[in-house]
Amino acid sequence: MIGEVGKKTLQLLRPLAGKPNLLEIIRTLPDYGVGSQMKRTSWNCPDSYWTITKVRPKQDGRSGSVWGVRTWAGKSNEIPERIGGALKKEWTPINEVSFVSVPARKVVETPNESSKIVDQ
Repeated sequence: MIGEVGKKTLQLLRPLAGKPNLLEIIRTLPDYGVGSQMKRTSWNCPDSYWTITKVRPKQDGRSGSVWGVRTWAGKSNEIPERIGGALKKEWTPINEVSFVSVPARKVVETPNESSKIVDQ
């Protein structure tokens, strides 16, 4: 069952053709979805989802890279990793309690240096 957050997100995405990918969903959420819990619709394992920890979108907002903590069958990995399949059109928010206390991180691009991750 999709909660209130999921319903509002899906209403915002209706103009998009077909089903949205992960980045198209999280760009409609506060803080680009950092802290939200997302699940692939093809997963049949209960209590399996990603908790978004970092997003690096491209200019178009429909592609880019997403990192998160994977929870599979109720067991959390605790170490953020890059989410594979973010461009697949089979993602959905878990429910209205999808925002959890996760420290937000911001990617800062600086000239003549590599990207830095800064805790907020």
